[in-house]
Amino acid sequence: MSTPIRRAICTIAALLCTSGSVAACDKLAAAPKTLVYWASDQGPSLDFDRAALQPQLDEFAQQTGVHVRLEVVPWSDLLDRLMAATKDDGGPDVVNIGNTWSASLQATGAFVPFDGRTLTDANVAAIRRYVGLMADEHIVNLADAAYGNLAVYKHTRNPAGALEFAEFMTSDKEQVILNKVYGSLPSVRSAYSDAAFRTPEQEVLYQVLNSTAAPLPQVPEESRFETLVGTAMAELFADAATGKPVTNESVKAKLSAAEGKM
Repeated sequence: MSTPIRRAICTIAALLCTSGSVAACDKLAAAPKTLVYWASDQGPSLDFDRAALQPQLDEFAQQTGVHVRLEVVPWSDLLDRLMAATKDDGGPDVVNIGNTWSASLQATGAFVPFDGRTLTDANVAAIRRYVGLMADEHIVNLADAAYGNLAVYKHTRNPAGALEFAEFMTSDKEQVILNKVYGSLPSVRSAYSDAAFRTPEQEVLYQVLNSTAAPLPQVPEESRFETLVGTAMAELFADAATGKPVTNESVKAKLSAAEGKM
């Protein structure tokens, strides 16, 4: 087991065993042999995701004796359910979270810790162009997004098992298997050594991510911003799909409405 995982387990142990009761330590010692895992939908259907993930969950159970009960949660419901679970000790143990939600969710304190102006003319024009690429020229492919982050709730009754599962799912072997199935890019750099991720197209994406991309700032209000702007974008896509013109004025109106709710 890696050092970061050991440290995280010690963190949970300390949280439980300093909470003021022997029962808290007994709870840690009597950890259940089942984890609840909420996975975000990544494939063409929820059934596809279940079929893709179940063999890996079965392998984890065979290796560790810990069984994982899977629920695939649609992206449209995921953020609300994740936030609700921060207040519910009976929620899942391990979850997928959107990369840009990490700061918002970590700010709730419910997860195990692991070690300007927006409405410029250029931004408005860029969003109008993006909608056009999606609706008319079919250039932007949302399926190219990589798998989301894994997070562990502090309320888990099996901290060691939950963290071991997170390590298992982000291992080189599992990243290669899952990203081959999904046609996405691995979330760990060492997995890129597999030939499946060295095609000319993926080589370009790898070089962009490795040498020119930078992480977005971690802002706790990001999830609200993303929800509001995402709703505005969905409405613009709907306009484009029904033949309604998407203009600089309509884009600016949608974004202004979203900004006013922040």
